[in-house]
Amino acid sequence: MATSNVEVVYVGVPGPPGAGITSGELSSIQGDISSLQSDMSTAQSDISTAQGDISALQGEVDDLAGVWLNWSFDGGGSAISVGAKQWVTIPYDCTITVHPVDNRFWQATIDPAGAISFDLWVDSYANFPPTSGDRICGTLGSQNPRVTATNARNSSSNTSGWTLALVGGQYLWVSVVSVTNATFANLAVYVVRS
Repeated sequence: MATSNVEVVYVGVPGPPGAGITSGELSSIQGDISSLQSDMSTAQSDISTAQGDISALQGEVDDLAGVWLNWSFDGGGSAISVGAKQWVTIPYDCTITVHPVDNRFWQATIDPAGAISFDLWVDSYANFPPTSGDRICGTLGSQNPRVTATNARNSSSNTSGWTLALVGGQYLWVSVVSVTNATFANLAVYVVRS
């Protein structure tokens, strides 16, 4: 029967046989673990901060989804005439809402100063053209877009009485209800994509 000599080789940090790690080595490892735990806590805090930043950026991206729908009216040197004037096709589902910076959802300007009153109607392609029965701007004279007295501009942040949800493909029509002096006018309504 043959016998062989087996040599055992220990690899690692040298120390007395059977002693394992030294107290200095244990202290160093514990310090490293404590440092890693501190780094992990800092990383978790950084992640929370980043999540907050992402939420804020998402809000800013949502703000960028908003646009002003604009209509311009030119009387060619004479006062603008009354009646149904212009429309836009709603490009996508959207909501009429207050602009986050300007704090208004409609604004009207005229030149020269005077007065103007607008009515807004919305309807589908199948029911085109919209009529006054399709009004979305609340009560005329109190909720609809208008410039009063001898002013040149007006706006509102009060959406009370308005139908705010618009569907892509609908037509939003503007009718001029009354005019005093104004030969040029602009109406803008702010919408945010749904």
